[in-house]
Amino acid sequence: MTEEPHASPAGSTDDQDVLEGLQASLTDWRTKIDELVVQLDLAGMELREALAHELAKVHNAGLALKSGLRHARQDLMDAGPAGKDAITEALVDLQQAFDAARAVVTRR
Repeated sequence: MTEEPHASPAGSTDDQDVLEGLQASLTDWRTKIDELVVQLDLAGMELREALAHELAKVHNAGLALKSGLRHARQDLMDAGPAGKDAITEALVDLQQAFDAARAVVTRR
């Protein structure tokens, strides 16, 4: 039997086709991954903006409660149950603002 000194041209063409197919597949995956990274970056920006908005509401509710209590301490003491209701309502508002901020994080 005689051995061929060179590989057959068909074998190298098949290898080349396989390599080109793999390269094309890898290129497609890189493109998909790059698109996903962009989407994640945009989602992160949207989350930061939404969270900043909700946290600003929580902060403002807390400041309003603090300011109201500081300026109206004597009035609240004189008002009795009505004053307690106002404090309770302000605390409920603060809790709702906080829950809304937490929900933004949970949804994302």
